[in-house]
Amino acid sequence: MRFVLALLSIVIISIQKASSATLDLGLTKLAWSAGPDTPQIAVALSQNIWTSRGLTVQPINVATGREALEALIGGQVDFAAMTEFPVVVGAMQQKQFRVIAEISRYRGNRVIGTPAMTSLKSLQNHKIGTTLGTNVNYQSDTVLQNAGVTATTVNAAPSDLVPALARGDIDAAFVFPSFFPLAKKILGDRYREIRTPDYVTTFLIIATTDMVEKHPDRVKAFLQGLLAANESVKRGGSG
Repeated sequence: MRFVLALLSIVIISIQKASSATLDLGLTKLAWSAGPDTPQIAVALSQNIWTSRGLTVQPINVATGREALEALIGGQVDFAAMTEFPVVVGAMQQKQFRVIAEISRYRGNRVIGTPAMTSLKSLQNHKIGTTLGTNVNYQSDTVLQNAGVTATTVNAAPSDLVPALARGDIDAAFVFPSFFPLAKKILGDRYREIRTPDYVTTFLIIATTDMVEKHPDRVKAFLQGLLAANESVKRGGSG
């Protein structure tokens, strides 16, 4: 996995410098699904990096990027972390938000299954679990199409996919990376995986238009915190 953090021109705003010790930028809320693909957020929270910059960030746990986008559009949160898929969908629907950073590119995607899954071709005409409307849905469609495989898509919530696989209700599943350890634990020696290195997930940070336009100091502190956390991740810091 290669981590990157690119600040976009939209947030290059002229702000007078002040000592972070004297700042109190208030509370902001971040919609986020914890996982190995966005470690900077976990580090920033565990090491109080944002707090040291006068910004209190309250993480709001969501199951999918789609839910994160909905929370941000609905005004429940100020920032949200998600893959490029819901961002593109939101933009096509002309939703109002701003992309302010790219924080990672995850190259560890895979399809998980049982011993019956010996290759992508072995999934032909089988039942494949995924969560519709999310990037893993797009991943499954892309990977299977590139492999020339036709399969039946079974929709399930992210937390239901591994149990469905264990029961035999589905033959394989495309799940979020946070569920890989659970799958290995539940399936044991029955666990199988096929890496899909050609599918790279890009993770973005988006913000409400109101946050960017009316609270540039908070946006700056938030991004500075991510930059500091990114350096900690590079050094191997886990919080």
